[in-house]
Amino acid sequence: MPTPTLLTRAAIAGAFALFTTTPAHATTMVDLSQAQMVAASDHIVRGTITETWSEPDAKGTIWTRAQVEIDEVYKGQAGMDAIIIDQLGGTWAGTRTRVHGASRFSMDEEVVLFLEDLSSGHTTVVGMFQGKYTVQLDPSSRKHIVRRATVDLDQVYDHRFLPLPAAKDMVMLEDFAVSIRDTLAVGWDGQPIPGTSTQRLERLNHRTRAEVK
Repeated sequence: MPTPTLLTRAAIAGAFALFTTTPAHATTMVDLSQAQMVAASDHIVRGTITETWSEPDAKGTIWTRAQVEIDEVYKGQAGMDAIIIDQLGGTWAGTRTRVHGASRFSMDEEVVLFLEDLSSGHTTVVGMFQGKYTVQLDPSSRKHIVRRATVDLDQVYDHRFLPLPAAKDMVMLEDFAVSIRDTLAVGWDGQPIPGTSTQRLERLNHRTRAEVK
């Protein structure tokens, strides 16, 4: 099992059946602010889901994987054109593992993702579904908005059928991107973030707690 970090401390699905569906696993998820997610991310990107599939790792843990074609990098290696991201859970060889709070993806979904690299080699979403935003077109303003959304584990996930948020709750993609860049410009505030180490935060943000006091 990968070294626990923001995702894996929140939920590890460890029960497997020979067939049919495993029980849905309850999770304890720590609410993270946008500033905390920015600081805890190895990568923050905007892109489009071009492929999804599930497969087990060497220890038999099932992961659902998604390939993202990247349009813009807000944090991380400039020039990345694609990345594969992983979430615990999925269906493989007749076994289905369900994880409450995990991000879900569908083909051609445009997303903004806050991502962390695990020591296992997997790259996953920070804070489970908290670090995944779906981009939608608001037909009234003809502008793109971002929103977090998830559906019941028993429902098929398809971003095309997500309802639009109420007008008062809409966040414009352009404004969201500016807020990410502004947060990066201010930098990590030196405060601990649940599920990750101070050393990692210093490395990711190139600043120490002493420097931000």
